[in-house]
Amino acid sequence: MPGGMDVMEERQNILVVEVEQPHYERFAPVLQRRHFEVDRLPDAGRALELVSAVPFTAIIIGFPLKEMRLEAFMDTVLMGESASASIALLAAVDHVAEAERYRPLGIDMVLSLENAPHEMLRLICALLGVAPRAELRVLVKLELELLDAGSQRIVAQTEDISVSGMLVTTPRLAPVGSRASFNITLPGEQEPIRGMAEVARHTAPGIDRVRGMGLKFVSFQNQGEARLGRYLEQRQNGEA
Repeated sequence: MPGGMDVMEERQNILVVEVEQPHYERFAPVLQRRHFEVDRLPDAGRALELVSAVPFTAIIIGFPLKEMRLEAFMDTVLMGESASASIALLAAVDHVAEAERYRPLGIDMVLSLENAPHEMLRLICALLGVAPRAELRVLVKLELELLDAGSQRIVAQTEDISVSGMLVTTPRLAPVGSRASFNITLPGEQEPIRGMAEVARHTAPGIDRVRGMGLKFVSFQNQGEARLGRYLEQRQNGEA
């Protein structure tokens, strides 16, 4: 490809509506896969224009909605570009029975917040049509340099990393959804791994062990993904 960029998977649009941060964190790692483009909105009203215009693959909705009837929201979904989206309602245990009654509107799945974490991830993967996977992720500190769209340079360290993304520790937070070019220096190598990453989330106090950002990789230059994969395998096998 021009510029030496590696081929990436076809992107899918995912919408998350009115799901509070602690609950979102339970399945956020699945959404950090590179081929997902995630829009997360705090209220259904702001999501109406999006679901009318964007062909979402899946929509995850916190139930019940705060200021809108679910019927009204689903009417907009079914009349717009997202009519074929897979849809899940995420409900507290005392709202699960009520949520189940809305299945005839086109709801594919009702998820209880009481589900164990592994069960939640399994069901979300089923909704998105992806296989659950134990992705090779290594807890390691690597030197990292980010350069955002405003040419702000951030020097940080990774806390853990995979070929899909990384958690970095830094007090300087870029906005969620923003993109930054990155250079990652591997031990014993002079040429850094370069590419583009997107800020997927900011770490949450009491949940994450560090202050910083979770980033998902968007693209790599010059076979950088393969180099990173080899390094992670070596670390996993105790060779690096």
